[in-house]
Amino acid sequence: MQKEILTKENIINDLKSILIKEIIKSLSLLPLLIFAYLLFLFGPHSPTKTKGFMLLFCIMFCAFLTLIYIYDFVRAVVPLYKIKNFTISSDFVTNKLEKRRSHPRSLILPRPYTLVFSRKSKYRIPDINNYKWSNMFEMPDKNVFHCTDINDDFYLVSVGKRTNIVAYNKKMFEYREN
Repeated sequence: MQKEILTKENIINDLKSILIKEIIKSLSLLPLLIFAYLLFLFGPHSPTKTKGFMLLFCIMFCAFLTLIYIYDFVRAVVPLYKIKNFTISSDFVTNKLEKRRSHPRSLILPRPYTLVFSRKSKYRIPDINNYKWSNMFEMPDKNVFHCTDINDDFYLVSVGKRTNIVAYNKKMFEYREN
């Protein structure tokens, strides 16, 4: 199989597209968060109508939602500023986990296609067209998952504390520094 050359610019482009998608997803949840706050302020359990434990619960719930939102947003924005300081490591696949969608009647959370590596790290394959810059290997998450075999070697790209943001199969890509 012919390999495509992977460069620093290609990696930066992929990192940008994944992180920007995460930021957009986070920003799209903001109206839902605002709706929850408005419901809290003007709904049936508003602070003027509620006393005691229910008021405390509503305040704690809103604070919890806010902290989760801020964490999610910062988790996508910070690596975007440090994008040029990425690190590349190598690892091989030990397990593959199918995509799992949530059902309205179940409490199971959705899970994207996931690759598990030997050092117990995971790569959640983004639900986008991966490797858009590639002439030979641009593909959706499903194809990335199905083109991967157990024991395939991968380049894993991390930025700061965020690990495995992007992964490249070594049977398809060869990394060369400029």
